[in-house]
Amino acid sequence: MSAFDAFFEGLRAVVSVEIEKDYANNPDGALKVIKNRLFNLPDEKSGDVKHTRDQQMFYRVWWSFIEIHATYQALLDHEIYMARFPFRKTRLTPPRHLRHVIESYLNEIYILYERINAFLTILERLYRADARGKAIAAESHALRESAGKALKTFVNVRGGHIHKARFHNDDLLRLDALDSLLRERASDDVSRSLKPYYATESRRIRTFWKQHLSRNNTNAKELLDTIFSKLQPHVFTRDGQFRYAVPANRD
Repeated sequence: MSAFDAFFEGLRAVVSVEIEKDYANNPDGALKVIKNRLFNLPDEKSGDVKHTRDQQMFYRVWWSFIEIHATYQALLDHEIYMARFPFRKTRLTPPRHLRHVIESYLNEIYILYERINAFLTILERLYRADARGKAIAAESHALRESAGKALKTFVNVRGGHIHKARFHNDDLLRLDALDSLLRERASDDVSRSLKPYYATESRRIRTFWKQHLSRNNTNAKELLDTIFSKLQPHVFTRDGQFRYAVPANRD
């Protein structure tokens, strides 16, 4: 099992115990929390369930990690979105669909970068008064730098897309121009002569990006494995128990 997956399984084991504990202590309150969250009811989402300091700390770690996990799953989903164009009978064109998938993917890379930073910040704050606080802060600083370097290209592209201009790629612009020409002059000789070239280029460009996303996702997983292999001994004991923060002056 990879380090990222092992970290997830470790947290999931703890959250199962915590949920069972909540239900045992206050069945009605625990069910109320579940109902309120599932159906987005206006009542307090916490219901009548009161959590201890340790539980509050754990749930902050859990929910922050889940955001990273969900973002990585979204990156993998984009390989499926990229695989084919499923909107033949709509106004959406294959080049615009391809561009949308790429821009959405870059957005998720940016989100992953931000959520890794947020998770490391949460660990630093939760364990600040703990005997391991300085070690965790030093580890987090090093991991934040390595994550920034690993994702720098994607983050910079995404930043340009948000603040300056849309994502620019010559292949996509050319494909979009060809598609527009073919639609405008669908029945003439020029259009008929261009269709084979357009089909070939469309497959080539989509294949390139599909492979590009796959390689990047492999690299993203390696980055996550590195990060959570370093964090594992700070957050879990050797036998898999969650390490709650203990103030240095506590007996």
